[in-house]
Amino acid sequence: LANNALQHSWDKPIPYIEYTKEEIETWGAVWDRMEDLWKRYACKEFLHSMSLFKENCGYSRENIPQQRDISEFLRKRTNFQMRPVAGLLSSRDFLNGLAFRVFFSTQYIRHHSQPLYTP
Repeated sequence: LANNALQHSWDKPIPYIEYTKEEIETWGAVWDRMEDLWKRYACKEFLHSMSLFKENCGYSRENIPQQRDISEFLRKRTNFQMRPVAGLLSSRDFLNGLAFRVFFSTQYIRHHSQPLYTP
């Protein structure tokens, strides 16, 4: 995933990622845990946004959403777009991106042995 971000050029579409069965199962395990928490604790704005992402970007337990789909949806709806990055940016670079309606985002999948662990 980091290599895709490193090779990405701002003037090209974000590449689609072919996830492995193991990665999709890991996503599903996290989804199962989070879905109950969303219902119990999330604000109505988050829940509304999540329903839009499910309808328009393929968010589901069985499907890891693609950054390209999310970016296209956000661009049509808000004029923001995503740009993949391989790691941390300086605050200056990140905030400068926001000024131009660009949201820099890393992409990673948790390790299958500990899907609920976040370092």
